[in-house]
Formats: sequence, C-alpha cells, structure tokens
Amino acid sequence: MPTMNATRLRMSNKHLIPFVGFGTTEVITMPDQLEESLNTALDAGCRHIDTSFLSGTEHTVGQVVKRRIEGGLLSRKDLFISTKLPPTAHRLKDVEKCLRESLRRLQTEYVDLFLVYLPCPVKNHGSFECPQFYARHSSAEEEPIPLEDTWRGMEHVYDLGLAKAIGVCNFSLEQLMDLNAHARIRPHNLQLEMHLHLPRNDVALLATSLNIAVTAFAPLAELSPLDHIALDDDLLMRLVAKYKRTPAQILLRHQIQRGVVVVFQAVTLSAIHNNLDVHSFSIDEDDMQALNDVEESDDTRLYRFDGSTSCCFLRHTGYPFTEVLDAYLEQKIYESHKITKV
Repeated sequence: MPTMNATRLRMSNKHLIPFVGFGTTEVITMPDQLEESLNTALDAGCRHIDTSFLSGTEHTVGQVVKRRIEGGLLSRKDLFISTKLPPTAHRLKDVEKCLRESLRRLQTEYVDLFLVYLPCPVKNHGSFECPQFYARHSSAEEEPIPLEDTWRGMEHVYDLGLAKAIGVCNFSLEQLMDLNAHARIRPHNLQLEMHLHLPRNDVALLATSLNIAVTAFAPLAELSPLDHIALDDDLLMRLVAKYKRTPAQILLRHQIQRGVVVVFQAVTLSAIHNNLDVHSFSIDEDDMQALNDVEESDDTRLYRFDGSTSCCFLRHTGYPFTEVLDAYLEQKIYESHKITKV
C-alpha cells in the first residue's frame, strides 16, 4: 500500500514506475493534438508515457521527447516510456525485430517497459502494423504461436537491455498463471482495464501475490460518455464534495491507494493538470472501503476486442475475456461471429 507521498512503485526487478502515466494510444489521434497534450503533461511534471506499436503514436512521442532532451529540459533517465508488442509480432524471431522498430520511432535506445499487448497472436501478412487489424467487425486470422515462445522473445530483449522491464496486457487469470509457471523471468508488470465498476480483484490479487506490479488503463471509464457505464453518483459526488476534488481525481487516487499504477488519457490543459494532481491528498480508510465495495457491473468493459471498437478476437483460442464471450453466447450472437457454441 503506497503512502500518500509515494509517486513511484518499485517493480520486482527494482525498476521504478511512476504511479501516474499519460496514455497516448486511443483518445488522441492527430499528431499535432498529441504533441500539444504530451507537452502539457510533461510541463506539469508527468514522467510516465504509455504508447504502443499499433497506435501510430510512437513517432510523435519520440519527436517530443527528443526535442526536450536536446533542449536540456529533461534527460532520458527522467522518463519512463512503455510500449507494446502487437499481436502480429508474436513469433520468437519477430519480438526483437518489432521492438527495435519501436525504438527507432521513439528515438531511444531502450524502453522502460515492454508489454505483450494481447494474448492472441495473429498473422501479420508481411507487416507488423497490419492496417486492417483495427477494421471493425473483421475477424483476426489466428497464428498458432504458443505464448511461451513469445515470452522467450520478451525475455531475450530484456536480457539485451532493450527493455528495462517486461510484462503483459489483457491477460486472464489463467493465462497469467500459465505464463508465470513457464517463465524464466516473471512478468514485471500486468496492464489491464481496471476502474471502479471493473476492479479485476481476482487478477490483481494474483499479480500482487506473484510480485507483479499492476497498471490500470481506462481508470476513468465511469466518466466516459458511454451509456452502458453508470456513474455511481451518490458515492462519488459525496467524496468530491468531501475532498474538494474532481471525480477523476477521486477515481485515480482510489486506484493508486490500492497500489495500482494508473494511465489516463486527456486532451484539455485543465484535465491533464487535475489528473496529475493526485498525490497531494489521500482518501481515508472508510471511504476507500466504500469504493472497494462497489460491485462489478455487467457490460462495463470498454475494450472487448469483439469487433465493436477493433478487430474481432472472439473466435481466437487465446481470447481472454470469458465473461464477454459468455454474454455473446447467451445472447445467441455467436452465429454472426461464427463462434462455436459450448
């Protein structure tokens, strides 16, 4: 459990990860807008930048960071940069090749954290980027690559010093257990969607027991404009009034006090500044318990990889979200997605 003033978390290999990171993968798509927002975040003291190969933002991140380093505004060691291996580069021989391409875009010799983006290897058709990967409702062409092979590639780039830490994203509890059992180097970090109505207590508890640091992406899902996620108005608004903080600050601070690193996305100057200002207050024990007691709600996952926002992985043998698959099967939507009914 972090103290109120703790701003970084020590991972199992002693590498420190800042508790608050700025995400560059989904909300911001225009390079100029990303550059402006990232500069705002860095000016406000953010030192943790999260990106990914498939997001198309690595190049912009690299340009912003290079200019700041060359201008003497910061040094590389001041920053924590994470990126992700796409599902199109899971072959053992492709892991290093893909990371080196990310490093070229980021204009750095190493990343602080390299993550397997999704436990679902797919064919790359000659390109790691695979433009059709994010085509709505298109089905992913599965590649039969054992995750143990992919992880050996991750261990290799860690041994080379190209990544200061390695980990995984969007893994199920069972997949995390299986990987841990076969790994020479245990994952240092698990990144997953986690927010007030999707606490992922089972996976987070397992990760903690294995000394794997946990990072939450989409920690502000309740503040999104999606109708199917209901804001817990009474509780959250009571805490907003009590602590004189924004709803986003309460939600972020809640995760941090759980010992979870948060990666948020924002565009406006005020939102970026507010979301970074979460170390100057703490939530008391009773209020933390009230937040922890909020029950997980149905259909609150934003990133389902079911064809609604990205390529459809529902048929993939590595698909990690059994509750999503079960919901499709129960609603008999499996015919349209050609899912085998079980």
